Amino acid sequence: MKRIAVFHFNPLELYPPAMNFLDCLQRSLSENDRVLIYTTRPAVKTELYLPMGDQIIVKRITSYTQDLAVAKRMFQYLRYYLFSFLQCIRFRPSKVLYYETISSFTPYLLMKWPGSRIELFIHYHEYMNAEEYSRMFLNKIFHRLERKIYGRAKWISHTNKYRMQLFLKDLEEPVLTNIFIFPNYPPAAWVFPARDKITRPVKLVYVGAMGSLESLYLRETFEWIRCKSGAILLDIYSFNLSDDIKRFGTEMSCAFITWNGSAAYSELPDLLKQYDIGLILYKGTSSNIVYSASNKLFEYLACGLDVWYPDELKGSREYDSPTCWPKVVPLDFKELHQLDIDEIIDRKPGKRRHIDYTCETACDNLVTLLNA
Repeated sequence: MKRIAVFHFNPLELYPPAMNFLDCLQRSLSENDRVLIYTTRPAVKTELYLPMGDQIIVKRITSYTQDLAVAKRMFQYLRYYLFSFLQCIRFRPSKVLYYETISSFTPYLLMKWPGSRIELFIHYHEYMNAEEYSRMFLNKIFHRLERKIYGRAKWISHTNKYRMQLFLKDLEEPVLTNIFIFPNYPPAAWVFPARDKITRPVKLVYVGAMGSLESLYLRETFEWIRCKSGAILLDIYSFNLSDDIKRFGTEMSCAFITWNGSAAYSELPDLLKQYDIGLILYKGTSSNIVYSASNKLFEYLACGLDVWYPDELKGSREYDSPTCWPKVVPLDFKELHQLDIDEIIDRKPGKRRHIDYTCETACDNLVTLLNA
């Protein structure tokens, strides 16, 4: 009987790759295995993650809302760490996996518990540099602590090689031998053959959070679509719109752009298949973004869509496919008016490619180690 504890402080529902991993892990478990997930309740209204079997139990310790007063927010953190620690003392996991530095404190305490023989696994959804750690009080403290147990971990992973290189450079220590790349791929069930031809009007879609107007190429995209007078349509699905984006959406009303509410992750495959192009609109405002390969990139591709992304996102460049489709094309979003739409949407016969970015493949190594 295996006992595994997973710590994911931020709500699981906001991190589809974590939910996909848990589904893959579930399929590998025997009847008597137990996995406890320590997470928080999402503040936004969204479909809650429900494990597929009885072996995985989700413990939502508290609701996490970032805009609370400091004292109340600190109480939420304290409640999470205290509750999860006391439960794990009783649960006695033999293996622990945590996501991100903010989730590391309870695993750190468990690793330091007298006589502990726990096997440790660590994954980072995002990359944070030293300056970013210094601006976040708890993350700064916890990062100092977690660095002391890196050497005892069996697994430390980032989503791509670029973020891993930055992570190792920041450590300024001998190179770790327990590092892995763990990309954000969707389930194999999402894979859908791309259409042979894209016709007018070209249907674009954007799915994801919208943190601020300054962090997205939204204004440039809207102005370009308005100028195309119906040759291009854009649908936006987002559960998280900042106030400035809400104001912008009202001011920039356009008949060719539709704002939709959030879409449940389970609904995305059927939804995305209705479109031609998936957009990634992040500006390169941080190293984390510049060296990202968004999970949306792979989700769009799996559903047969071409992908357009800002050319400053260096972490996505290795997936470029300007001729074989579904295509991945970097664009200068400041110069969209120069695009030759007919050329960029053309799908030449014989250039179809097979998409095999699936979470089942990506999760295999970690699932195997957790089951060892």
